[in-house]
Amino acid sequence: MSAHAPKPKEHLPAFKTWDECRAYCEEKGDHSAERLQLERERLDFDRERKAKTDEELLNWAMQPENRQRICGGGLSEDEKVRRIREIFGLRTDAPPTNQGESSPIKPDRSP
Repeated sequence: MSAHAPKPKEHLPAFKTWDECRAYCEEKGDHSAERLQLERERLDFDRERKAKTDEELLNWAMQPENRQRICGGGLSEDEKVRRIREIFGLRTDAPPTNQGESSPIKPDRSP
């Protein structure tokens, strides 16, 4: 046996005729096609379930009582200004500027 010759596959049955070999290969091909079809169906099912779950979650989250649970009270205007100033490296100890006047962060556009 040469060094490059393929090793015999012990897990394959020995075939007496080409017809036996052909039948075996067709059966294996049928199993592969069936497995592929099952995988596709499972993928479709998972996609549909995820889309339904995402839609249900979004609908739940958009209800006012649940939005309050998710978002909480949020930040006050002064805290928003302080955080934005902090992000941009500006003084954070400056007094809030929204005391009756327009804020540079959130300008008052009313006439």
